[in-house]
Amino acid sequence: ADQLEEKTASMRALLADMPVPTNGPTLTVSVSVGSALIEGNSRAADLLDVADKAMYAHKRSKYPA
Repeated sequence: ADQLEEKTASMRALLADMPVPTNGPTLTVSVSVGSALIEGNSRAADLLDVADKAMYAHKRSKYPA
């Protein structure tokens, strides 16, 4: 589980370090990633639900109401 969190954090950082040049200002990209650990009896619908909840939790932590 810790390794999974490290991988998602790495993905976020990789995209944040890739500015997008335009004819105007340079744009920066951010991403919210949700992940779920696949275990032997994991169902796709359950994995998507877990990952979706993780993604929205990350969004809320970045942009609190």
